[in-house]
Amino acid sequence: MKKKIFDKNLINSLSEQLNPKYMSVAYDYVCNSLDKALQTILNKKPIINDYRYEIVNECKNFAEGQNSTLDIFVEIKSPSLELYCFNTNQNSFKKALRRFSNAWKDSSKKKNTKHSKKNTYQVPTNDKYTMLSFKNELVGELAKYFSDETMLYVYDNSIYIYSKDELGVNINLYIVFGMEDEFRLFNTKTYKLTEICFKDREINFDKKTKSTNNRFVNILRILNGLYFQYSKKAINQLFIESILYNIPNELFIDDDIYNTFLKITNYININIANVINYKSILDESKSIYNEPIMNNCITSFIKFIKYIIELI
Repeated sequence: MKKKIFDKNLINSLSEQLNPKYMSVAYDYVCNSLDKALQTILNKKPIINDYRYEIVNECKNFAEGQNSTLDIFVEIKSPSLELYCFNTNQNSFKKALRRFSNAWKDSSKKKNTKHSKKNTYQVPTNDKYTMLSFKNELVGELAKYFSDETMLYVYDNSIYIYSKDELGVNINLYIVFGMEDEFRLFNTKTYKLTEICFKDREINFDKKTKSTNNRFVNILRILNGLYFQYSKKAINQLFIESILYNIPNELFIDDDIYNTFLKITNYININIANVINYKSILDESKSIYNEPIMNNCITSFIKFIKYIIELI
C-alpha cells in the first residue's frame, strides 16, 4: 500500500494561520527604519518626491507559512531616477549589440594570430546618481538600525535583509516607481525595466475568499508550504493565487480542509493541460501565459502538482 506522505494531520496544520504578530512587528520595524534612512538621504539630496510601503506577497493576505519572507514594495516618485532608468533601459540593447559587434570585429582581425590578448569589457564610470547608487546608499543607512545578526545585500532587483535571527523573518525590499496599482521595477544588472500592474488583484482576492468561506486562503497556505518543501524556494504568489482563483467554487465547500485539498489538487492535475489558459487574478482579460511575471512558473508548477499527486 502506498504511503501517504501528505496526510491529513500535515495538511491541516499547513492550512492554519500563523500568529500574525511576528510579521507585523517585523513590518513596523522595517518601515520605521526605512523612514529614518530615507529622510537622512533626502536631507542630503532631494532625489525622491514621495514614497510609501506595501506588502505584496502572501503576507499581505495572511497566507504566510513558516518559511515565508516579507516582500515589500518601496514605492517612490522620483522623476530623475525614473528617467535615468528609462533611458538606460532603452540604450542597453544598443550598447550590447555594439559591444558584440566590436568583439566580433576584433576577433576577426586576430583570427590568424597565434597569441592574442583576451578582451575585457570595462564598465564606464560616471558621476550620475543612479538606481544602484540609491540602493547602495539606502543599504548603508538601513544597516545602522540592525544588529550584527542581520546582513543586508544589494541584489539586481531588490535589497535583501537576512534578519531571521533578529526579526524572525527575512525581508525583500523592491524599489519600484509608481504609487497606485501600476509599478515599474528596474534591474540594476540587466537594465531591464519591468511593468507590474496589480489592477484587480485585491478585488478578485477578496471576492474569491468570500465566495469560498475563506477556504481559498487555507488552500493557498497549504500550497505555499508544500511548494517550499518541494523546491526550497517560494512560489510566485501572483501565479498561485491565479491558479486557485480559477478553481470552481463548489470544490471549496467541504468543511474538511483535507478533502478540499484532495479535490482541488486532483482537479488541477486532471485539467493540467489547461493551466496555461487560466485567467490572471490581476486582470481577467489576460491568461497566466500572457502575464510576463507569471508565465515562467508554469513548467515548474506542473512538475510540483505531479509530485503532490504521487504522495497523497
